[in-house]
Amino acid sequence: MLAVTFGVLNIIGLILLALLGLLLLIICLLLFVPVIYKANANADGLKVDVEAYGSWLLKFIRLSYIRKAGEERFRVYVFWFYNTRIGDKKELEAVEPDKLEYELSSSVSDQDAKENISDLLKTAEKDKAWNSRNSPASGAEKPGPDKESVIGRIKNIKRQINHYRNYPNRSRILSATWNLVKKLSKKVIPKELRITGEVGFDSPHNTAYLFAILGALMLPVAGIKPNFEEQTLTLNLYARGKLCLGSMLWPLLGYAIKPPIRQIIFDYFRSSKKNNIRKGDVDE
Repeated sequence: MLAVTFGVLNIIGLILLALLGLLLLIICLLLFVPVIYKANANADGLKVDVEAYGSWLLKFIRLSYIRKAGEERFRVYVFWFYNTRIGDKKELEAVEPDKLEYELSSSVSDQDAKENISDLLKTAEKDKAWNSRNSPASGAEKPGPDKESVIGRIKNIKRQINHYRNYPNRSRILSATWNLVKKLSKKVIPKELRITGEVGFDSPHNTAYLFAILGALMLPVAGIKPNFEEQTLTLNLYARGKLCLGSMLWPLLGYAIKPPIRQIIFDYFRSSKKNNIRKGDVDE
């Protein structure tokens, strides 16, 4: 009897161990296997064509999105099999205004039109009667915003601004946050990014302002040429890179364990706990 019990427990332990190992394997795959993506977009005025592809786990799962010549298509492939439930072809048909007006007019009968007109007349009469009763001449005051609530919100905003202005270790928090943004941007920005084209506004001054701002921000727009003679927009964007969640996890953990950030997290959980306790007391 004892041997049978140990045998059953051994089998249960092996099953639990296998499930735990499978769970750890899935977590490691999600965190450390990168998503490879590639995108190409062309813009000519308001016409935009997009081709985007992504794959994960040696192309075990693939995504494709294509928008070109009035056609939009999104597909998901799992082990080279197309999943029709998730992605499907979709036609984008341009409807002419005359055709649309004809379809709308033909879909509405004369009886429906009469009923709609009568409803509109009744609504207009009700609005006119309400305005006559609540006009300044009748002595009724117009409804306005609650001044006390507005003043309370303004005071609350000022209180929050003063709180963050006098917050301890503010410089260290800003420095740590800026370092985190730089680290994450290196993980997110594509390894290969090319932007080419030509941009011009109706006014040469606006074109000059735009390229001055882009140059100050140090964006990768060296391939874009300004056009000071006419209004135009032709752009081509190509991006290719990898995105790994595990590589972004370590900078986030390092940011969270820093003393000023850790103190903010602790204060947040304490305040949320106090609010939950107060809410429970009020409900009781």
